[in-house]
Amino acid sequence: MIDISPAVSRLTSWCAVSQVYAQLATDRKTRVLLRSWACADHRSRAAPLGRGGKPTPFGPFSGPGRNRSCNRNIVTIKLWPHGNLVSYQLNDAIATITMDDGKVNALSMPMFDGLNSALDRAEADGAVVVLAGREGVFSAGFDLNVLRAGGPDAPALVRTGFELGARLLAFPAPVVVACTGHAMAMGVFLLLSGDYRLGVAGPYKITANEVAIGLTMPRPAIELCRQRLTPAHFNRAVILAEVYAPDEAVAAGFLDRAVPAEELSPAARAVAERLANLDRAAHAATKQRTRRQALFAVRQAIEDDAQALARALARA
Repeated sequence: MIDISPAVSRLTSWCAVSQVYAQLATDRKTRVLLRSWACADHRSRAAPLGRGGKPTPFGPFSGPGRNRSCNRNIVTIKLWPHGNLVSYQLNDAIATITMDDGKVNALSMPMFDGLNSALDRAEADGAVVVLAGREGVFSAGFDLNVLRAGGPDAPALVRTGFELGARLLAFPAPVVVACTGHAMAMGVFLLLSGDYRLGVAGPYKITANEVAIGLTMPRPAIELCRQRLTPAHFNRAVILAEVYAPDEAVAAGFLDRAVPAEELSPAARAVAERLANLDRAAHAATKQRTRRQALFAVRQAIEDDAQALARALARA
């Protein structure tokens, strides 16, 4: 076991019922299990094992043409504290970060801890990131059990999610998002935070559904949508909670491309390999310059919602 430190500290705020934000700091530690595959006879390697001892369904080894000669190590990390929610696989300076809770990839605090730890690792490795979900679903959004319970955990969870969106938007290396199926609510906002976004063509739903379920859209969510969606679709997606199929999501700006399911992994890998050839310093500086206003708007929106709750609590 390898302890990753320092612990992640997140000042978080939001209440699913009152739709306003509170400030809360949380500290969590994530532990990882490191496994390396090496091959002395220079034959191609098998895919690393995933849940239940089965080959990992998404990653550098999936898809045609992914067997590689054994001239390098493949590093896979399982991130805890609660089960194998997030895995990290490094291959040729491309880090594949996969969410898999066995269900709909609910964005819980342990999931966010795992994602932030994986991004820490990718940054330290200087790797291009491929962020993926499990087969059929990228993420259905925040953990509803936490939001329904209310209390301090609900605002803690939501602000952590939007801070992760801002982190992805400003990440110094290219971020490719492989949307493996349905993406809803916070899952959509993470999708919109990537640099290049591929999705699976098929009967999947991509939607920011807050208004449809009776919630006023949080300010940071509005800004994340504003910076990627076309003007007409921005209104339809945010105000009218329109549901998009993957092909429609390309026209709206949620995705850059939709591909058949069997092509998603190799397509994401190909994009990541191309982006790995960019000058990293120029990429990071240009990203900051291009997204300066969007990043300011997202971060300011997080604080605006926190101040709105503070005022509401003061009146209570």
